[in-house]
Amino acid sequence: MPFTTEYKNGCLYRNWSGVVSSDELFESIVLVKRDILNGLPADKALYDFSETSKIDITNRDIRKYSVKCIEIARLSPNVKAAVVAPSDLIFGLARMWEMQIDENRWHVKVFRSRELAESWLTD
Repeated sequence: MPFTTEYKNGCLYRNWSGVVSSDELFESIVLVKRDILNGLPADKALYDFSETSKIDITNRDIRKYSVKCIEIARLSPNVKAAVVAPSDLIFGLARMWEMQIDENRWHVKVFRSRELAESWLTD
């Protein structure tokens, strides 16, 4: 599995590494929904793609993923989510997600560095 998940102080930390496929992206959101339904909601989330070597996700996948996130936003609204995307491709895909999800109860922002992402989450 190319990601690890940790919940700490009301924040979900998901660190991605290696090659990320669309199946793994969708698996990750299923796990978030399961965690919310099991009482582990977080009001903040950090998705860090710094250690990702390749991402095999299309624009269509991002749209489908956004729909799933909007469903989850109904269960856990007002989440503040930061994405760390140092590479241009991941940054662009994350910005597409940000534009599709931001107005649907989650506050999303994409950053090039983890330091900036963490700073925004704590503001």
